[in-house]
Amino acid sequence: MEILIPGLLLVALMVYASTKIKKNAAAAYDKETVETDQFSITKPEGMIIPVESENGLLFEAFSKDFGVDEAGEIRQITAAVRRYVGADIDELSSSIIQQYGDVAEEIAGKIGEYRMMQLRFLRYEKNAEIRQTVKLVETNGAVTELQVSALTSYDEINMAKVETMLDTFRAN
Repeated sequence: MEILIPGLLLVALMVYASTKIKKNAAAAYDKETVETDQFSITKPEGMIIPVESENGLLFEAFSKDFGVDEAGEIRQITAAVRRYVGADIDELSSSIIQQYGDVAEEIAGKIGEYRMMQLRFLRYEKNAEIRQTVKLVETNGAVTELQVSALTSYDEINMAKVETMLDTFRAN
């Protein structure tokens, strides 16, 4: 009997902690707006921002879900933001076109007072078709780049998420 009460308290504490951890983990996949002094973007529901970003990225997010078959190791959506100080939007876009090849869609214009260019490509990785979208915004002597990759086989599910990131992305 003396062991039963502490044992029940320990079990109750473990259940409480487990519930709290699961709740916090689920919240990491909720929709959220990320604002920094260099950019802002809305991360859609179903995507997570890793604790530590690699490769000097200002922002990184990826979907919880992966593709299937050959694309089983590829996340359905990935997004990354980089900033190039002293870069020129025309030179950077030319470099990106050389990297990815034929442009499927190109949009150029302005966001407020800043120049913007959006390029869309189709590329293949492990026999999976990926829609690569690059949005460049030239502000105050720098170009901020958002790259979003999405498996085309999940367009019905994920196109709204991709468009949310592209539409809400702003560089400062």
